[in-house]
Amino acid sequence: MGGLTKLVQLTLAISVVSVWVFRFNNTVEDFKNLGLNDLIRNSVDVSKISLATLVFVGIWYSSFVFTPSFFMGLLMIAA
Repeated sequence: MGGLTKLVQLTLAISVVSVWVFRFNNTVEDFKNLGLNDLIRNSVDVSKISLATLVFVGIWYSSFVFTPSFFMGLLMIAA
C-alpha cells in the first residue's frame, strides 16, 4: 500500500505543477473567461504549486501529506 500512496502523491504533484507552470497560458485564459483578476490567479497559482511541492516532499516525510492534501482538495472543490 505504501508504494501506491507514493505513486499517487507523485502523480498529483507532477500533474498540478505541469498545469500551473507549463500550461500557464491556458490558466490565464480560463481565469479571464471567468472574469477573475490576476491577483486571484496568482494566489491560486502559488497555493497549488506550494501544496503540490509539500505533497511531493511527503513521499519522504509523511507528516507533510495530510494538511496540503486537505487544502488541495478544498481548492479543487472550489474550482
